Amino acid sequence: MMGYKDVNKEKLIREALREKGREKLPADFTMRIMEQLVHEKKPVITYKPLISRTGWMVVAAAVMAVLGLAFFSGSDTGVVNFTLPELPKIKLPRFTGYSIGLIFLLILVQIPLLKIYHSKKLG
Repeated sequence: MMGYKDVNKEKLIREALREKGREKLPADFTMRIMEQLVHEKKPVITYKPLISRTGWMVVAAAVMAVLGLAFFSGSDTGVVNFTLPELPKIKLPRFTGYSIGLIFLLILVQIPLLKIYHSKKLG
C-alpha cells in the first residue's frame, strides 16, 4: 500500500476504520438485489423491416406496370420493342480511359480489403 506523505492523516484514517469496524449487511441483502434484477424491465426490441410497406407497394406497382405494358402493348409475340434515343459519341484520350479503368480496378480491390480489415477489427 502506498503511504501518505502526512503520517498523521494515515494514523487517523487507520484509527477511524478500526473504531468503525466493518459494516454488516442485512441477511436478505443479496435476495433483495436479485429480486430487483428479476423485476427490472428489459428493453423491448421491435422489428422494423428494411423496406417499409409503402416501399413494397411502390415495387409492386412498378412490376404491375411493366407486366401490364407487356400484356396490353398490342404485340402478338408479347415482346415490347423499346427504342432508346441515340446517345452522342464521346471521344476520350487513351490516358483518360486507362485512368478510369485503373480507378475502378482499385475500387474493386479495396472493397474486399476493407471488409477483411473491419471484420478482424470487430471480430
